[in-house]
Amino acid sequence: MSKFHYILALDSATAGCSACVLDMRADKAFSHSLPMARGQAEHLVPMIDGAMKDAGIDYKDLGALIVTTGPGAFTGLRIGLSAAKSLAMVLRIPALGVTTLQILALQYARLHKPDRALTVLVETKRTDFYMQRFSSQGSALSAPSSVTGVMLAGDIAHAHDMFVGDGAERFRDGLAGNLPLADFDFSVVLPDAEVMARLVAEDFAGLTPDISPLYLRPPDVTLPGSPP
Repeated sequence: MSKFHYILALDSATAGCSACVLDMRADKAFSHSLPMARGQAEHLVPMIDGAMKDAGIDYKDLGALIVTTGPGAFTGLRIGLSAAKSLAMVLRIPALGVTTLQILALQYARLHKPDRALTVLVETKRTDFYMQRFSSQGSALSAPSSVTGVMLAGDIAHAHDMFVGDGAERFRDGLAGNLPLADFDFSVVLPDAEVMARLVAEDFAGLTPDISPLYLRPPDVTLPGSPP
């Protein structure tokens, strides 16, 4: 069990924004969360403030924080990591990281207790997906990677997996017509900040003190052809 009394969790890496303060002693969580494709820069800090006020604590009361490290949207990911690093530095508290793929797998495993392996797909808004396979309990079976839908559809090793995450629906509709609908579950699509905070409370082994961003491919930006 974690030694921390209050834990702050925050996420803005994918298509949402959320913050949660977990009161370990009272076993109460105070969360603010909204789905959003953009706008995390304007919403994340107010959400953190709201969770802090709901918990009735000051920032100096925090013992640790946890943040999603990606993969995900380039801008949203940087917003969350910048906020986490700034708070950790000012408050002099440990900052821990968890990947978006790992947290989605754990959320699904804890909510549904599946009897088969999971393939987590995170949306990229491009032709590929961020992907990783996990056991039914949420333990990693492969490294995180970026794969095209065609490559994934042709990989029969995943034929009996349960596909989850915010990329699962696009994969199912566009490229996986030969797989039964029962192989897909769209109920877990965004990281849950409360589940993240409870990972710190449980001293979950998959957390890392390195909160550098996890990029699985370069950002979609190019330098101008000639200087201005």
